[in-house]
Amino acid sequence: MSEYPVVHATLGHEQVVAASAEARERLVPSPRFYLVLVGIFFAVAIYGGLALAFLLVQLVPMDLAVFIGPPLTIIVPLVLAVLGLQWANRLYNRSHRKMLAEAMRGYKVPDEIEGTYEILPEGLRLVTARGLFQPAWCSIGEVVPVSDGWVVTSDLGSYFLPGIAFAGAEQEAQFLAGLLAHMTPEAVRRSADARRIAAQTED
Repeated sequence: MSEYPVVHATLGHEQVVAASAEARERLVPSPRFYLVLVGIFFAVAIYGGLALAFLLVQLVPMDLAVFIGPPLTIIVPLVLAVLGLQWANRLYNRSHRKMLAEAMRGYKVPDEIEGTYEILPEGLRLVTARGLFQPAWCSIGEVVPVSDGWVVTSDLGSYFLPGIAFAGAEQEAQFLAGLLAHMTPEAVRRSADARRIAAQTED
């Protein structure tokens, strides 16, 4: 028996999501930062686009300039605005990753950590030096393919399975088949790519 009190709580989904978002706000750049970036890029796109359109019109004969001039004043700023929005997103995401990396260093999280995944009747178990994680099968939403492996999504978090962790394609297919065999029908239905790979075990 622990000397500390045992706390039983009812965890509402919306409350958990809202609380998690609030706790993570300090790891995300201020929305004002994003709005300022978008405003700057849009201003440059509008005024710079109009100036560029004017210069382009000067380079063509007058008859053609009269024809293409009006559309250029719309197309050029619009193209620059789209490019500016992409740059704003990149800068914002880069700032987010930097803040998250700094927070992880503050938590003394190592750059790499060894983990062991095991398929158990009660859930998927991941054991690392940082702790034991075991989402129940009913909590798993789907198995999603990513560029260098798989992500098992759950309402308790996401769990990354590196492709290089498998001894080969056969072991990968066997492990995915094991996951699918324990997941709910809805989760299996959403995991189309995992089903395709797991089907190789039946060949």
